[in-house]
Amino acid sequence: MRKRVRRWLAGIGLAAAGMWSMAGAHALVISAGSPLTVVPGYVPATLGAGQFLLPIQVSGAVDLQAWSFDLGFDPAVVLPSDLGGFYQGVYAAQFSAAQPALSSIVSGGVLVRDGLLETVAGFSEGISGDGLLAFIGFEWLAPGQDPGFEVGNVPQPQPIPEPATVALVSAALLALACRRRPPSTTSKEPT
Repeated sequence: MRKRVRRWLAGIGLAAAGMWSMAGAHALVISAGSPLTVVPGYVPATLGAGQFLLPIQVSGAVDLQAWSFDLGFDPAVVLPSDLGGFYQGVYAAQFSAAQPALSSIVSGGVLVRDGLLETVAGFSEGISGDGLLAFIGFEWLAPGQDPGFEVGNVPQPQPIPEPATVALVSAALLALACRRRPPSTTSKEPT
């Protein structure tokens, strides 16, 4: 009976540790917002006729530091436009009013083929929640048509176990290692 109770408790402990560590897992979603024709005051760009900024939004961020994505679009409707600045038309954004620090852009992406801006990347200061990551400058070729913006290739952050989870798993493993083995039922008789 004791053996069964010990196994049951060890199983519950390991299951709880597994569920607890999975609680930190989350889905990060990066998406394209609606085109803007008004430039936020902190963005060093001026829009000309037929140009706009595309806000790149994130939801489900939990202490997000680094991010990247690819942006697909219909090249018959819009094209990326360098509105000035260092990163070919990709601009830092304030995440939210509550977290106003600007993102840092490290890659303005590479136009690898018509309709794909690959590897736009940046850093943020441990942002959490929903907000903005960046703005990307575009110009209309066919105003009023659907530009078909699609964000893809978003790496998902790996959950980092919390200290309590590590302690719980360590304790469970220690308990399993230290448990007594039942005495052997076979005895050796001298011959």
